[in-house]
Amino acid sequence: MVDTSLSGSLPHRPRLYFERIGWGSGRGTYIGWLLFGLLLGLGCTALGIATGKPVFLQTCLVLDIGITVLPFAMRFGLWVLTGWRKPLLHSLQDDEASIKAWHDKHIDNLDKIGAANLTGLLLTPWAIASFWAGGYFAGLTVWEKGALGGVIALAAFASGIVLYHLLYLAKVVWQLGDFEIRVEPHPYGICSIGTGLIRCYLVAALIWFLISLSGMWRMTPALPPVVFIGAPALFVIVGSFVICQLPLHRRMVEFKSTKTYQLDQILSSLSPAQAADLTEERLRQVNYFAAERERVGSLPEWPFGWKPFTGLILSALAPISPAVLQYAVSHFFGINL
Repeated sequence: MVDTSLSGSLPHRPRLYFERIGWGSGRGTYIGWLLFGLLLGLGCTALGIATGKPVFLQTCLVLDIGITVLPFAMRFGLWVLTGWRKPLLHSLQDDEASIKAWHDKHIDNLDKIGAANLTGLLLTPWAIASFWAGGYFAGLTVWEKGALGGVIALAAFASGIVLYHLLYLAKVVWQLGDFEIRVEPHPYGICSIGTGLIRCYLVAALIWFLISLSGMWRMTPALPPVVFIGAPALFVIVGSFVICQLPLHRRMVEFKSTKTYQLDQILSSLSPAQAADLTEERLRQVNYFAAERERVGSLPEWPFGWKPFTGLILSALAPISPAVLQYAVSHFFGINL
């Protein structure tokens, strides 16, 4: 069991997916992935020069960048999940031991790889079919098709792993609705959960953007096949971000309604029956609770503000922006990228 202190440090943490299949441990794993990405990039470059096929110098190299950064994206997700310790302790109305145990359980479950593998396997044929429909395999020999398909499959499978863990974070946020919460304008308040989540979504969107970018080089103006890769990410990003926070939104509204009702009851009890009963002390109390009611009424009802929401829109548009850019340039300027 993970024993996370209030500072968020982890004396023990689960081994992430890419750490379990990588080289060495700790920093060695990530150095190994960087070397693997470098070798894969050199291989794609050599193949592109030897065959004269630009698809290896364009599509494959961009995919290689995405493959290389995926383990670091997962490490970032763990950092965000770990950093939710303080907001949870501050905002959930439960005993500290129960909150820590709940948080530790979800950190420990990050090392479950079965569902992650399934997500990657489902995404792989979809990606290969999208590139095939776009004509990226046209004019290649059998061996060249195998090399290109291998890079696409590796990028798609690894992206599926990261996508699964992004949805896992969304699941954690959804389950926060099982707790009663308090809503306060605090640096470690409940709204910091939404801020941390959108940071993960922005990282995931950047990776998906790279995969979509790799498909810009041979798209037809009418229906770029890369849309079949970017469009699902658009629905996943917008849908999971908003839907997973619905239970938390309900709890925030519930907190505000309860507090408002309690303050209304207090103000009602303080209202004098006649003007002569309005003493200076009672007036001070009325002003205090009236200001408190106004403050409670201004509390947020969603765990994200305008800045994170703007980030959500940008992350949602990022995966399909290459297709939109290519279509716009081709349609309005007659230039085929």
